[in-house]
Amino acid sequence: EYKPNIYEYLTSSDSPYAETLGAFLLKHTKMELNKEKSVSAGYYNEKAELVYADSVMELKNPVFDEFGFLNEEDSTYNLILPVGGNWMSALDSASVYFHYGLEARQDSDSLSEYKSNCALLTDAVFNMNTKMQPYYNAASGMKMVSTKYDLVEDPVKQVQYHTYVDPFKDGKFQGKYEFLDVIPCSNGNIYVCEYWPFDPFYTYAKPVVVEAEDDKNIVTSQIGMTTTVLTLPSFQIGEKTCRLSDDKALIGNYNQSWFITFQAPNTLSGWNSFYAVIAPNNLAYNRRGQAAEVNKFQLSGTMTGVKETFQQKQGARAVTYSTNPEKLDTVYAGTYFLPDCYSDLNIAGLMLKFNQTLSTSATLRQREVYLDCLIVKPTTAPEN
Repeated sequence: EYKPNIYEYLTSSDSPYAETLGAFLLKHTKMELNKEKSVSAGYYNEKAELVYADSVMELKNPVFDEFGFLNEEDSTYNLILPVGGNWMSALDSASVYFHYGLEARQDSDSLSEYKSNCALLTDAVFNMNTKMQPYYNAASGMKMVSTKYDLVEDPVKQVQYHTYVDPFKDGKFQGKYEFLDVIPCSNGNIYVCEYWPFDPFYTYAKPVVVEAEDDKNIVTSQIGMTTTVLTLPSFQIGEKTCRLSDDKALIGNYNQSWFITFQAPNTLSGWNSFYAVIAPNNLAYNRRGQAAEVNKFQLSGTMTGVKETFQQKQGARAVTYSTNPEKLDTVYAGTYFLPDCYSDLNIAGLMLKFNQTLSTSATLRQREVYLDCLIVKPTTAPEN
């Protein structure tokens, strides 16, 4: 019995995905000459182009390069999709995070469409070849990774991305979302849930982490302030072992209030929360056994082409945040709507200004800030 491959099924005119995902795939598919597999005729035409006696043409699509070759027969894939009619509702939700403004790119609408569709495929494709599943263990269950698997972890909750335990067990994705149908194809299966069954904040809407010690992230700083880099893979606070992001932190010090402005590349549009991650200020030197002291700071953001400053205020004054010196402290600094996406562009649209505030009675220890990183984390709209 003939079975189409996954790509053929999705793009066929009678597929329930023909006008949505199928149309998207067709739009970005083109035929290209495979010069290595083609046979040369041994001469050139009038345009100085090599002529081929036997030309081998292949389907090319950037989506295949990113998620897996759903058009080929030499691999086996499982693909998880919502029912055909619910693809667009999921796409509308994703598109909020991929609104590219004209300041970023002239083809902003096309890029937004491409990124939004790819967002829904982020963890939807699983390569079922056991060599592509690093955690495969038939005896103890199957921890599987999608084709977007990497080792990046959520810097706030320390949850690994793109990894699922027995995602296809007992006819339900993750034991929660029932598969309404399984469509067999020549190179795998399409599993159909009623709705898109993934969490956007652990698939495509991931945090942007701005490493404070990385020079390329620093745009401006207070004249006369000094900075050093602390390298410390792990440290103890009480009985808890803590770890700095990228194993490093920036130590800022000045005899007055000071600031550093960082660029935050690859931010998404939509609602985003700002965080500053600050370590206790006695990690490196621990003078005479002194305990770390509370640090106070302000955090604000500005975006290209936007007049508004993203900053929490109490009345007319900017909110000042205080750190907890007893832990590696992730301090929440507000949730804001960012109008434009800068993901995968070679420019940063968002600037974050970290301002250390000091009172006249500030001690030497209070002037030191061990700034690990700043985080811009996509989220849902805040409740009124």
